[in-house]
Amino acid sequence: MELGEPAIRYLTEIVHRRPRQWFEDVDRLHQILQSHGPEVLRRAMEEGLKQQIFGAFYVERSLQAGLSFSPVVQ
Repeated sequence: MELGEPAIRYLTEIVHRRPRQWFEDVDRLHQILQSHGPEVLRRAMEEGLKQQIFGAFYVERSLQAGLSFSPVVQ
């Protein structure tokens, strides 16, 4: 797996904590991987492990928080 050991640990936690919904998280995480790349997703999963927060929603929120926009010039 190109995301390494943190991804395995993160996905294992999702499966154990969300036994009925884990597949939705995994599907969404795959979409994030496709759109943002492996390094971004791996860093978000590592941070989720540190914070003990698991799920695609957390990863999406952490990515949104990291977005920066150029100031609007009028």
